[in-house]
Amino acid sequence: MVEGKDIKALVVDDEPFLVEIMKESLEMIGLEVTEAFLGSQALKIISENRVDMLVTDLNLPDIEGLEVIKSAKKINPDIICIAVTGHVRDYKYIDVIKAGAVDFVKKPFDIEELQVKALRALNERLHIQELTRLSQTDPLTGLLNRRSFFQRLREELKRSERQNYRVSVMMMDLDNFKEINDTKGHLEGDRLLMESAKIIRTKIRDSVDQACRYGGDEFAVMVVDAPEEVLERIATRIEEEMWSTLMTGVTVGWASHKRGQTAEELVNEADRRLLEKKDIKRATRGLKVLSSRN
Repeated sequence: MVEGKDIKALVVDDEPFLVEIMKESLEMIGLEVTEAFLGSQALKIISENRVDMLVTDLNLPDIEGLEVIKSAKKINPDIICIAVTGHVRDYKYIDVIKAGAVDFVKKPFDIEELQVKALRALNERLHIQELTRLSQTDPLTGLLNRRSFFQRLREELKRSERQNYRVSVMMMDLDNFKEINDTKGHLEGDRLLMESAKIIRTKIRDSVDQACRYGGDEFAVMVVDAPEEVLERIATRIEEEMWSTLMTGVTVGWASHKRGQTAEELVNEADRRLLEKKDIKRATRGLKVLSSRN
């Protein structure tokens, strides 16, 4: 059962009775189902709405089912397609797969067969999505890993140069993290990293900005289309909550992209500014120690 997964399916056949059977069969396993009776009608629905799964007859009055599948995959490459036909001799299984379908159901079909094939296709897709997510994220914090961060940053920089908007990178480093690991142990260090990641995530825009565990106790954030004062505000809020919640300091440095600058150059510039701020912190702390002795 996929109930609660919000999976939207579209069933297509020119026979209303079969459409109703397919619709009820898929609804029984928790899918939200829309119906169509023509290929052109189906493609219009797919182009205007989110459709996760297409179950279509191959013999339609207006457009051949294989062409419907091919066109649906062009509109939405992630759509799951299952072909249905009573004319098995007219279609080779390999042709159906080449068109973009993941499976084939023969008419007259058994309701359980359609349900099992739909569930199997959905589970395979969810498994692939989970493997993709794991390959892109840091296992401890759940943030993007460095490789995926640079990939997203490069893509965003290309768009920003075409559309003329600002992209900035913020680099963050926890203060005295090595001391925490040495005195309180690595489990406490891991907890601190996880809680820090949660705080960073809450201070940026979901699905717009991107946060990454850059390495060790260092984090990176890509901020899209934000002026300098917004970057300052984000940094201040993160610093304040880190201290009030975790009783640990964090140093933040940032830089904004200049036309022609690579992703690596932008990150290095932000990292240099981070190191400059850390130097200022150390110098200020040293002055405070000296003044307290005098």
